[in-house]
Amino acid sequence: MRIAAPRLYSLLRWHYSGSLGHADLSESVGTTMARAWIHRGAFDRSRGSLWGWLWSIANRAAIDILRDRSKHPSRPLHRDLESPQGGGQDARDDQEDGSSLDQRTLIARQFLDSLNPRDRRIVEGAMSDTRGWTKEIADELATTPGAVRVRWLRLRRDLVARFEVGEKHRGEASRKETADGS
Repeated sequence: MRIAAPRLYSLLRWHYSGSLGHADLSESVGTTMARAWIHRGAFDRSRGSLWGWLWSIANRAAIDILRDRSKHPSRPLHRDLESPQGGGQDARDDQEDGSSLDQRTLIARQFLDSLNPRDRRIVEGAMSDTRGWTKEIADELATTPGAVRVRWLRLRRDLVARFEVGEKHRGEASRKETADGS
């Protein structure tokens, strides 16, 4: 998976160049890695290659983000048009080493491993791309679809916060390395 994340990021960046910014592309790759990890048993080599399977998951994740943006037009397609360093282009777009994506994959994996079985089932349902997943999970967990949706939104918010903390720590570490190297 360590090799897959940078390659998927590059493919998505090329395919959705006018529609998705760095944060959206990274979110797509993170979602792809989480879905692939959760559904790793569903991969069938006789039906196609691993890359094809990962690409189909990544493509659906990117489309989900675009759909989300169309439902919330007040949120821009590019959430990160200005880089922290200025210049109008996010410097992270030009990274070829994939360290940010590796870190996000690790954060997603740790997040999934830390969940209780009930929350893990909600995340698995949300990642399933199945219509009516909230009703199915609500029935399974003996709760309401609204409660499942609210819990999913909170879990997603927590995961995004972990990604942001990881990015913040990574940025601080790179600034410290730059300062030490000067």
